[in-house]
Amino acid sequence: MSGECERRNCEVNRKAESRYQVSKVVLWVIDAESGKWMYQLEFYIKRECLPEI
Repeated sequence: MSGECERRNCEVNRKAESRYQVSKVVLWVIDAESGKWMYQLEFYIKRECLPEI
């Protein structure tokens, strides 16, 4: 199921003349003892869309 979604994203990116698929990942870090939110990490994963043979 996720593979189909990734394929669709790559197709959309190819139409926009982009060879890459970018995914945003957000991580929330919570202190285990107090249970309070400490900080948030955001980073991006950039993968090359391979042409279908």
